[in-house]
Amino acid sequence: MTLLEVLVVIAIMAIVLGLANFSFQGGGQRQARINGEKLTGQINHATLLATLRGTSMGLAFSDHQYQFMQRVQISEATTEWEPADQRGLNKVTELSSNGRLHLMLDSTPLALSAHIPDTPQLQFTPSGELPDFELLIAASGTDYTVSADPALFNAVLATNSAKQ
Repeated sequence: MTLLEVLVVIAIMAIVLGLANFSFQGGGQRQARINGEKLTGQINHATLLATLRGTSMGLAFSDHQYQFMQRVQISEATTEWEPADQRGLNKVTELSSNGRLHLMLDSTPLALSAHIPDTPQLQFTPSGELPDFELLIAASGTDYTVSADPALFNAVLATNSAKQ
């Protein structure tokens, strides 16, 4: 092999490794956006269900996962929260390994533990109104916020920042 061939091989390897590195860095950002879009749609769906069913729905968070819940009538005087029975809302959703959740309710940050609580932090009433919340989905590169839009009675997704 000549010196020129070795340099060409090294240049090709550098390009391939550079593209692979770029791909891995962008993966966390794409996953955070996908998580944010999915959660926004699910919140809007749960809000609509609460209105149609005439019962409260809720959303419980840990620092890296969430679960939708519904209020169930146990007796005339007793209700309890249990996991939602609606398809698409009935399982615990876990973020990717580097994704983290941060919740603000009425402009107050709430501490999220490592486990999902038995009572939801966000509750969606049959009136269709959303509580004043901001949910930050933090991942490598870009953070996304899911928040209430009172004018639309919907949750919306926004990009917060592009970190270098």
